[in-house]
Amino acid sequence: MEMRPGLRMQQRQQLAITQKVQLMLKFLQIPTLELQQVLHQEILTNPVLELEEEDPITDEAPKDAEAKPETSSQDDYAEQAKSEEEPQEPDWSELYHEEYDRSFSGGEREEGEFKERVPVAGTTMGESVLEQLRLLVHGKEEEELAEYLVGMLDERGYLTGSDEEIAEQTGAPIETVASVVEKLQSCDPPGIGARSLRECLLLQLRAKGLEGSVAWQVIDRQWDNLTKRRHAEIARELKVGLDRIQDATDQIGSLLPHPGRLISTEDVRYIYPDLIVEEVDGSYEVYLNDRSIPRLRVSPAYGEALLGGGGDNKTKDYIKSRLNSARWLIQAIEKRRRTMVRVMEAIIDEQREYFEKGVSHLKPMTLQDIATRVGIHESTVARVTKAKYVQTPRGVFPMKHFFSSRLHTDTGEDASAKAVKERIRELIDGEPKESPLSDEKIAKVLQREGIQIARRTVAKYRDQMKIDKAQFRKRISRRAAGGE
Repeated sequence: MEMRPGLRMQQRQQLAITQKVQLMLKFLQIPTLELQQVLHQEILTNPVLELEEEDPITDEAPKDAEAKPETSSQDDYAEQAKSEEEPQEPDWSELYHEEYDRSFSGGEREEGEFKERVPVAGTTMGESVLEQLRLLVHGKEEEELAEYLVGMLDERGYLTGSDEEIAEQTGAPIETVASVVEKLQSCDPPGIGARSLRECLLLQLRAKGLEGSVAWQVIDRQWDNLTKRRHAEIARELKVGLDRIQDATDQIGSLLPHPGRLISTEDVRYIYPDLIVEEVDGSYEVYLNDRSIPRLRVSPAYGEALLGGGGDNKTKDYIKSRLNSARWLIQAIEKRRRTMVRVMEAIIDEQREYFEKGVSHLKPMTLQDIATRVGIHESTVARVTKAKYVQTPRGVFPMKHFFSSRLHTDTGEDASAKAVKERIRELIDGEPKESPLSDEKIAKVLQREGIQIARRTVAKYRDQMKIDKAQFRKRISRRAAGGE
């Protein structure tokens, strides 16, 4: 078959996402602190934008911002994209006097002074241990070996490598290595420099002056039985009562498995809530926590230059493009603010019993439920709730916290998975410690309460809450221990 080049016309429909829509979608999903950085960068790159200074802050919501139908996803923005196919010349004389109201909210809220947290450089684990170790070693050889050993500590505070390996790598006598390792293991926090969990626990007991105690003997002589919770076997081998074994295991449980993590090398991550929910006269008001967001306006100088008619066409085109960009930016911020507040208000309406009575009254709720209530696309709700936090009278939570999957009940009403988890926690907290509830028993209790749940689902929820299995929650009865 002969191949020939040719031209062919084809007509097809395609949705093109304009720059304005892309900007709105981008701003919708980033949290407030990140938005602050993005806007500062925009100010640097767009000369038309400038900060509004020395202007009082108001928190009153604009009257015309209520009950406006919103469309905020790629599908919802299609109509906006179509309307921009034929660009219209904006009234620049109005635009460069505009600024966005940075305090759009569901009501009035008294503002406090915004204080930025200043990060403070902390001491790392290695620096802290090395500072102590230098006071214990003698001579240049031991000091260099101390620095090498501190460098071999992992994030848990464990020493990686045996004395023989360290001696071979450093060329130091093994006696010197053993001596410096012993000094390392005497540093704070207790347990530092251990090579295993077992040695770490023994070092902590030694630091407490409990060498030779029942807890020490349990770790030193009955490690395998301890890890398998064979209390009766341990008591028989050590020839002590079960009550003393229970006390010893409680004492062991209070020790730190990873002492190096006491000295954090990571900066503390502060949560900055994007939204604030407050109870006012029996109703819940939603406020946007954007006091740190810079107030922007279009520089009057550029608008006047454009209206004045001076300059060549290239300069005018540049100013127009920058003015358009500034206009889209301000509109995108306003869109983000209104959509976030409306989504949170819909969440409150849907989960009012949770805000009034607690997590046990959390309803099953999906992104689609909120999207339907607000009148926007599900993907828009996903963007609004992504990586954002809300401060409520019950604490600070991710916005995703209020969404939960469904479990069927005998009454026909669906139960929230989070509410079921809370009920599982309540059952475990109230169980007899000598005979803890197994996953099967918990499932049967919930089934009697009308919740259709399987044993494996209970096990999954228990693991997610980081609660041990029944055999590891079991404690020895003092009466039974005394009887033996």
